[in-house]
Amino acid sequence: MKLAFVGPWPPQPTGIADYDYALLPALRPYFEELVVVTDADVPLELPPALVDAICPPSAFEHWGIGRIVPLYAMGNSIRYHETAYTLLRRFPGITMLHDGNLLPFVHARTLSRGLVADYVRELGFARGREGCQRAWHSLRTAEALVPEEDPLLERVARASLGLIVHSNDMRRRVLRAFPQARVAVIPHLDVTPLDATRESPMEARAALGFSPNDCVVGAFGFMAPNKRLASILAAMPPLLADFPDLRLVCVGEAVAGYDVEQEIAARGLETRVRLTGWLPLERLQQYIQAVDIGINLRYPTWGEMSGTLIRLMAAGKPVLVTQAGSFSELPDESVIKIPYDAAVEVAELVQALSALLQEQALRERIGAAARRYIVEQCTPADIGRQVAAFVEFVIRDAHAGLQP
Repeated sequence: MKLAFVGPWPPQPTGIADYDYALLPALRPYFEELVVVTDADVPLELPPALVDAICPPSAFEHWGIGRIVPLYAMGNSIRYHETAYTLLRRFPGITMLHDGNLLPFVHARTLSRGLVADYVRELGFARGREGCQRAWHSLRTAEALVPEEDPLLERVARASLGLIVHSNDMRRRVLRAFPQARVAVIPHLDVTPLDATRESPMEARAALGFSPNDCVVGAFGFMAPNKRLASILAAMPPLLADFPDLRLVCVGEAVAGYDVEQEIAARGLETRVRLTGWLPLERLQQYIQAVDIGINLRYPTWGEMSGTLIRLMAAGKPVLVTQAGSFSELPDESVIKIPYDAAVEVAELVQALSALLQEQALRERIGAAARRYIVEQCTPADIGRQVAAFVEFVIRDAHAGLQP
């Protein structure tokens, strides 16, 4: 079987590019020909022997339908996933859906380009006449649609021969959009490179300018309001009263329009919080090694899983997550789950972080359980086997459906 893998690739600065890169070697044993498809305008950082060819999207015109199986990596960034979205509608294949909220993607592809009719058409495709009415109402009143009501998964779900998701929560969301979809739940793989830094935590701290006595807590990933940074900052003052060496580092870039520095300044935490912006993979891994505790909160959430969370767990770090969506499915002993109720979220954060900062044995126990979960469920070799098996099943099932 021949496979064409369409998605973002390093050095493109997106977690899905790192995911694709980690998965690629694990797929190699199962396909007689493995092709990477990209429209990136920079050279890809792929080992030359790993793939048989690197092709532009136009190659699908020559291959045609049926000669090669497409595997699409789909997220909600127009910058990195428009090619996959365009191709999967013309050349059906298997879609690895990383995000259950495609409303921002559709908005960027239509309204941001002045394509009002296309926007209305997408809502109509998803919700019929009601969708068209909702679209026009939104345009007339400037009331934004919300992904809880309009995640706009229908187009991708219907166009795909099969879909791979990373949680049962995401599977339910896809099936609400298209009950007839073939959907496999395959865990998010460990994207930590095999040659990742092996620095000790103390070595990583020294290299990053932390004091040996600092208690370092890290919030990782794109910073946006749904990552609950406001609650994390609100928990800092009471924690600092008991742990004066506490330091918070926010690793990742902020989404457009989100003024993180202003939120930090409003609480007088400029000397206690470090903002790194986007980091290359090597430096990101160094920060993961350096932290005592990771934080990976998000609410609302739309079925996605976090690559940085998987990295933290693979490094044996105790991590606080929101008890919602995909994150609620993680084993209770491998993470600490924080309720998403705004009335108690800050108090729960203070309590959980206090316990972890006080008890090294607790940090080590949760970190060991996290590491064990990754080793047992998320190795690239195992995920590659599951992906290849699902691709084979879908293609066989699709061919069987075409038999007279």
